[in-house]
Parts: sequence; C-alpha cells; structure tokens
Amino acid sequence: MISRTDRSITGVWWWTVDRLLLAAAILLAVLGVFLVLAASPPVAMTINVDPQHFVNRHAIFLTFAILLMLGTSLLSHRMIRILGLLGLTATIVLIAVAILIGPEVKGATRWIPLGPIKLQPSEFAKPCFAVVSAWLLSLWREEQNFPGWVISIGCLGVLAGLLVLQPDIGMTFVIVLTWALQIFLAGMPLALVLGLSFVIAPAVAVTAYFTLPHVQDRVTKYLEGGNMQADNAMRSFSNGGIFGVGPGNGEVKYILPDAHSDFIFAVAGEEFGIIACIVPDPGTMILTASAHGYGKRSQVEDFPLRGRGGQGVIAMQTTERNGDMVGAVQVGEGDEIMLISNQGTLVRTRVGEISVVGRNTQGVRLINLRDGEQLVGLERIVETEEDAADNQEESNE
Repeated sequence: MISRTDRSITGVWWWTVDRLLLAAAILLAVLGVFLVLAASPPVAMTINVDPQHFVNRHAIFLTFAILLMLGTSLLSHRMIRILGLLGLTATIVLIAVAILIGPEVKGATRWIPLGPIKLQPSEFAKPCFAVVSAWLLSLWREEQNFPGWVISIGCLGVLAGLLVLQPDIGMTFVIVLTWALQIFLAGMPLALVLGLSFVIAPAVAVTAYFTLPHVQDRVTKYLEGGNMQADNAMRSFSNGGIFGVGPGNGEVKYILPDAHSDFIFAVAGEEFGIIACIVPDPGTMILTASAHGYGKRSQVEDFPLRGRGGQGVIAMQTTERNGDMVGAVQVGEGDEIMLISNQGTLVRTRVGEISVVGRNTQGVRLINLRDGEQLVGLERIVETEEDAADNQEESNE
C-alpha cells in the first residue's frame, strides 16, 4: 500500500490521479478488445490476411497507448503544456505534408504511409490543440492584457483550414466545438459563442456541401433515406434483439464495410444485444420502436437471460406492418421520447401514454408517417425535478 506521505513520483501520482477515470479508461480498452475479437475476423479474411490480423494489431497499439497514457499522467502541468505546444506544431506540419504527398483514400488525403502503418496526424492534433487552447485561454483570464483568446482563434483557424483542405469535415467540427466549449468556460458570453457557432457552422456546412462531392453524396443519400450501410447497421439491432445472437454468431459484420471500426457498435448490438449497449436502470422499462412507426413498452423481466451462443429472444415482431426494429431505449414512467424520421419529422411524446404490452408483440402506433417515410431513431428525454413539479401541478389542477 502506498502511504500518503510518500513523495516519490509513484506516490504523488497515485494520490493525485483520477482513479475512477483511469479505471473507466482501462475498462473501455478491455471492452474494445472483445469487440475487435468479434468484429474483425470477417474483415481480415476479406483482404486475405490472417483472421486475427486486426486483433494482433489492436493489441500492439493498445499496449503502447496504455503505456503512453500512464507515462503522460506522471508529467507535471508545465511539461504537458510544453509537449502540447510542440505536438500541435508538429501535427500542423504533418497535416500539411499529408495534403501534399499523402495517398488519396475515398477522396481525402489524411494519412502519411510509414512502412506497414499509416499515420493520421489529425488524430494527434485533437489532444494537443485542446491543451494549447486551454493554456492560452487560462493566460488570458489570469492576465487581461495577454491576447490569449485571439491567439487561440488563430490556432483554430490554421488547424481547421488544413482539416478542410484534406478534407475532414467531421474532425473540423470536433475541433471547433472543443474550442467553443473552452472559450465559453473561460468566460466568453454564451450569446457570443452561440452567435459565432450559428454563423460559422452553417457557413462551413454549406461550403462543404457545394465544394466536396463526397460530402454532397452522403448528405443526399441520408435525406433520400437510401443509405444501404446505415440500413444494414440498423438491421443488426433487429437481428440481435435484447440479448444478442451470441459472440461470433452475427451475420451483418460480413456485409458491413469497416465492421471492425466505423460499424463496430452495430456488431456489438447484433452479437451482444441491445442490453449490452445500454446500462440497466432498476424501475425502468424497455421501449422498442420499428421503422414504420410502431412501438411498445415491455417489462425488463419479460426478457429472460440466455446462455452464450444462444439465439436470444424476440424483442419485437418485425412484420410487414412494423418493418425492421430501429432502436430500443430504457425509459421511466415520467420520461418523454423524441421520434425522428428520415424526412426530418420530429415528434415528442410522453412515455406514460405508450401501452405496456408483452415482449413478443407488434406494439401500437407511435408516430404517423407519410408514404415512403420511415422512423430512423428515437431518443429518451429524461424528466427533470422541475418537469416533475410542473407535471404534479398540472395533475392537481
């Protein structure tokens, strides 16, 4: 046991590190290993390599990542700032190099080939930019004459500009949102932050749509509801039901591209079930919904446990009337849900108004859909204490 009086590097680290956050990070890494074990063999066989190719590679990178994480946590704040500044400078240069000499993959030049691996500098830019931007904004708050927020905007402009040139619109939005949250926490008025967001974000989105063919293609497919990959991913949750079909027994991973990375959550939903994708909460029910707008609430007790490799249980009947199941969420009696269609229709409804029926049933209508319109998602809206008080007042009246 390490004493609190131990002033060694290890002792100071143990009593200052966020151990819950560290445990959560390690748990997430372990879960990632199981998901890669389940999802990657079909992808490896598709490219004619050893079935455990991606598993072995993941294990190697994960080992280095954990060592790097633990090593970084031992550093002082001053050293982290220095490494962040050096890292941001280096990644900006490498992103520019990737644009100039990197191979084009699916219309983007984001990688630098280094022998058997490909380096994506923008992934390293995210933590480095977050550290440098936070440092600059803290200096601005401590010393009012220091133009930290101006310099941070300059760094944001350079980095975002290079990311757009790659192009990597998703990463650009992540960087911009990170900076917006940081400058708000640093004291920038919320109205100004929102104003900049509502001006800059739509401008970038519109520019990307009209200048980048692959962005236009993805947006058009989404609006038309003809994205086969997304349909297959949603079908995986329908196949898996609540408890899944068992590790290794999934089928969708054989037809999904990048099942070991971009679509790994869909593989988890099919093989380990929806119950593995949500955290059980006592006193709640499972609400399931289908593509044609039908849904129901069912007691958690209606879903019996099944052994590994079993066929699972039916969460909802996927008949011609219902269509495929598009999702399942835990809900409480006082919650509300938001239903979303592929044509932009949004409907908010109280969970208490939805019938409670058995597990293996078709359910009732949740939303009225037009011809060709389908339900594509649902989200739980948790009741706050203020909402509960308002509802209580309404019921008393």
